[in-house]
Amino acid sequence: MHLQISRVRRGGKTYEYARLVESFRKPNGVPALRVIANLGSLEPVALENLRTTLRASRAGKRVHAERNVANSQPLKPAQNLRFLDVAVLLELARQFGFTGLLEEVLPRGEADVSPSDVVLALCLQRCVDAGSKLYAERWFPRSALPELLGIAPSSFHNTRIHRALETLDEATESLMGKLPLLYAKQGAVTSVMFLDCTDTRFVGHGPELAEVAKTKDGLFERKVGILLLCDEHGLPLRWKVLAGKSAEAPAMHQMLQTIRGLGWVGSAPVVIDRIMGATAEVQKLLSIGVRFLTAARMNEFAAYAPSIPHAALENLDCPANASDEQLESCAGEAARRIRESGFIEVAPTLWVQDLGIVERDAPLQSESTSHEHGQGIRALRLAREIRRLVEQGATVSFRSAGRKLGLTIAQAKTYQKLLRLEQTIQDDILSGKFAGVSISQLLRLAKLRGDHVQRRMLHSFVFASPIPPAAAPSSKDVEPEMDPSGRLRVRAVVSFNPDRFAFERRAAQALLDSVHTAVRQLNLQLANPRSRYSRKQAERAVERILERKKVVNLYDVHVDDVADNDRTRYTVRAELKSTQWQKRRRHHGFGLLLGHPELRESAAEIARLYRDKDRVEKDFQTIKSLIKLRPIWHRTDQKVRAHVTVCILALLLERLLDRRLPNTTSSAALETLATCQLNRFNGHRASHYLVTEPSPEQRTMLRTLHLEHLVDDDALATQIRPREVSL
Repeated sequence: MHLQISRVRRGGKTYEYARLVESFRKPNGVPALRVIANLGSLEPVALENLRTTLRASRAGKRVHAERNVANSQPLKPAQNLRFLDVAVLLELARQFGFTGLLEEVLPRGEADVSPSDVVLALCLQRCVDAGSKLYAERWFPRSALPELLGIAPSSFHNTRIHRALETLDEATESLMGKLPLLYAKQGAVTSVMFLDCTDTRFVGHGPELAEVAKTKDGLFERKVGILLLCDEHGLPLRWKVLAGKSAEAPAMHQMLQTIRGLGWVGSAPVVIDRIMGATAEVQKLLSIGVRFLTAARMNEFAAYAPSIPHAALENLDCPANASDEQLESCAGEAARRIRESGFIEVAPTLWVQDLGIVERDAPLQSESTSHEHGQGIRALRLAREIRRLVEQGATVSFRSAGRKLGLTIAQAKTYQKLLRLEQTIQDDILSGKFAGVSISQLLRLAKLRGDHVQRRMLHSFVFASPIPPAAAPSSKDVEPEMDPSGRLRVRAVVSFNPDRFAFERRAAQALLDSVHTAVRQLNLQLANPRSRYSRKQAERAVERILERKKVVNLYDVHVDDVADNDRTRYTVRAELKSTQWQKRRRHHGFGLLLGHPELRESAAEIARLYRDKDRVEKDFQTIKSLIKLRPIWHRTDQKVRAHVTVCILALLLERLLDRRLPNTTSSAALETLATCQLNRFNGHRASHYLVTEPSPEQRTMLRTLHLEHLVDDDALATQIRPREVSL
């Protein structure tokens, strides 16, 4: 069917008549036209409208009428809905299979709105406009999600949100078990994993999990810990919410236990921060049987790598006021010396030396326990020695006495509490009568008053808690990687960063200079005729300087008498312990990586793997800044765990966008897409929609994602479910 125009000329004028005709064939097969309707004379606008309508009808498309009447106002939209950023994330989630996974672990049941759709909406909100759950209830109707998900705005309310969170918490274990399989199905095979821990604070008191403890920022706040395991793409694999005061290392061991033997893990190593670098933690990692890579603590370097060439850099210093050129020169000289020591250059800031498989003594549990319980006697002896030094005038304070004995300020304070024990009990402990008592038990004992009360508890410690024997390994445990002689076997790689070496040497020299400057200023105060410092006050002033700069163990403090006319004043000296100083700075620029003995990667690959651990740190940065994990407002443990899960799933959506747009970040991409909105117009009983004209940047991004159909009004009309218009 098409439009036919007939022209007739009468009286010098031409008249046009329109009619609808269609083609058909006569019985003899001759083609002909049949008139459907005579439309008469029409205005040019009406003729063009008819042609447009017929073309759209033949193409199966809708026709959107435009008002083109002179002096009339354009039709106003009833609402501008947030659209393109959430629509892109939603489409990527569907293509990846994420929405299907949510539907699998969060079935609809008899609910009129699926919990999976509610959780998905919360995840999308976290990505584009993070806020509280109450804010989500107000935000949802202002977005295009009611149309894209087919949920009436009135059905997305606070009660349904919290019910969905409860369901999500119950399904989290199942969700974590299926995520790695989904990644593998989409071609994101896990070849390396990264494990780390962070924390987040609360507004208000929080639930039982929230405990007052020191945060990563150095503040004491009510918080919970969050343990996260991700792959090399930044995709989350496992996560767990910890109580605020939970120790990180045991929680990490427990998480590694949960993935041991899983098929998707295979031989992929787990890269962990140096918090697991102590020998005791390495021994536990070996017993789990999961391949790992961590960094040794500096006090463990000598046990694994006594051949680190510290001497080659010992006399290489960098002034405290060194310029960038001097720093570069220092780094270059350090690189030259380290090359001569046998290191291989991987990058300008990374040199490595492969130590292969190294062995060291691995004390049995019984030996370490005996050592722990033997510390009680040693602590009491040191406490008595501190008191003796002060009473005899060898030092002016307990702190200085503790420093002379090689103790930290905290240790000296703690050991002094043991002197509250009754004298007879102290003598019995030092004689070895109660050799199995630990420091913690003695401190509990010191809080009690009276010989009889203390002795009764002391006997209960000895007889109820003897030194335990070595714990027998569970049948589920894998034996540690040791040779027959009982020595610990690990893969070791030494790394060196010349730039970091230069910065650390400059910072070390600046520290020394600041100490000398502070001592010189103190001596000027002591030389003032109005100074009323006593010997003890002068020594305490030096100690405060050293404590603030955390160098108490590096200096010997001396207070000298100076005769000044009719009075005696004092001058102080802080003498640097050269041996201690060299020991402190000997590891500048060095790192020691420890891994499972079955790691087959080269030294360079192992060093790069450990440097890549910022993957999980970037994930934490994303959920804290862009996704706004903190602060948490929930009041129950269940809701807190569900909130963390929503943030982790939002992180997954961000990473999907990152993978599809390698030349930009997800945050920048979402910011670019946010200005394209869905305009809703009120119809008779339902809404009608038009997409804001996309910008060139938005169209380019959509072409890269192969999602151009999202801004096609006709294609979009078939995908959305218009919300009803209240009459």
